[in-house]
Amino acid sequence: MNFEIKEGLNLLSISYEPKYYSESLTIGNSPVLFLWDDCDDPGDENLVLLPMDNESKHLIHNKLEDVDLDVDYTDRIEDLFDILEPLLQVLKNGKYHLDFTVPKIHKNSGRIAAFAEERLDRQDVEKEIKKYDDKLRQNIIYDYTFHGTYNGTHRFNEYEQPFVAWKSKEEININLIEHYESLISSGARPFAIIFTGKFLEDDYPHEYILDGHHKLCAYRKLGIDPPCAVITFVPEHRSEFEIDLEGISRLIFPWQFDHFYENWHGKNNYFKNSPESSLKKYFKNGLVTFLYPDDRKRAEGFYINNLPDGDFKHWYENGKISTIKSFSLGKSTGRSVYYYDDQSDPSDSENSLDHRNIGYEFIYKNGELRVTKNWNREGKIESIAIHDFKSIKQIPLTEEIIWEYSMESYRNTVRQKEAEEKIKELEKKARDIQWTKIKKEEVMYERLKLLLIAVVILVVIIYFI
Repeated sequence: MNFEIKEGLNLLSISYEPKYYSESLTIGNSPVLFLWDDCDDPGDENLVLLPMDNESKHLIHNKLEDVDLDVDYTDRIEDLFDILEPLLQVLKNGKYHLDFTVPKIHKNSGRIAAFAEERLDRQDVEKEIKKYDDKLRQNIIYDYTFHGTYNGTHRFNEYEQPFVAWKSKEEININLIEHYESLISSGARPFAIIFTGKFLEDDYPHEYILDGHHKLCAYRKLGIDPPCAVITFVPEHRSEFEIDLEGISRLIFPWQFDHFYENWHGKNNYFKNSPESSLKKYFKNGLVTFLYPDDRKRAEGFYINNLPDGDFKHWYENGKISTIKSFSLGKSTGRSVYYYDDQSDPSDSENSLDHRNIGYEFIYKNGELRVTKNWNREGKIESIAIHDFKSIKQIPLTEEIIWEYSMESYRNTVRQKEAEEKIKELEKKARDIQWTKIKKEEVMYERLKLLLIAVVILVVIIYFI
């Protein structure tokens, strides 16, 4: 059933932007969750539950307080529309579709929905944003990669969980789930209310649980497909689906927005259309320093309009340089080097790099990879490859090439081993000479002993004659 809201309260809406790989759900006066693609494995998503006031938390429940949700509305869609009207009036203006269905839930799927552990705390978020912004004004950026990037974020795979919950696990009542289990087991079929959207055929927003978190958990536990009333927002223009990223950036932790921002393929178009956006503060220009969360330097490089240009250096947490990459307006160029971090030299100065073992070396030309080299931790060359437009050619590693391209540390190790082998050989020769001398002395001793015995016998014989 299609319907249109013309005088809605604008307290319930869904926002979706496929180019930004992001979605948000608003209940009340602000978004209650933000969801974005992890840009890793297919289907991997990140979910953050945003702070909510009590009025927003109870909005949907209050609108459905006098509604009987234990009725089968199959082929009774107009009746369903009538009983849901108190809830539908809080939607924002626009066109919608209402349906009543019983979706098939795969028996081998995991949870019935993606549930984040807890909701973000507003004061904690504001504190971290202030800390981040204070550094950002100095062209210093906290880099949370591998250091808390997913703190406060629920990661899930959309192919394993059919719905997304706006309630947290903390807000779920186990006793209420058991109540619905008993009710459903006795034959009742209370339905859940799902909210989603559709603009183009290839749009795939998630299906959000508006009401029925506990019911759906009970259905999943019992292995019964749940009846659902599905409200689908059908905007006429893409702008009706627009997501408020500026507002979202003020509601989540900096590392969460940073993860989204760095994987946001649509940001160039966004800034082109919104040149005065407050998100422009994330645009990089000039010399930019990146810090580990504990304020140690992680990387440093020069940017021109958000594109790295020139040498870009990275440091390990122990203070040693880990990589040096070269860029020309965002394109890799020249030589990029990756160093091992297990050297005894604690210095991170460029002079000490001559004594550091290289792990990888990449040679680029106009952004295209041309040559790769790989060394083991001992400094021995492991592979050399020439990259063509259509193929990768591995260079055979002869003894001469291995010697020429290996690190000095490897050559020193080889020389040391050769010296040790020579010493061992000389020591063996000395032992052999000593052993030969001992054997000769033993033979001489045996001969003298036999001679002495012969003399004694001769003396005895002469004595008795």
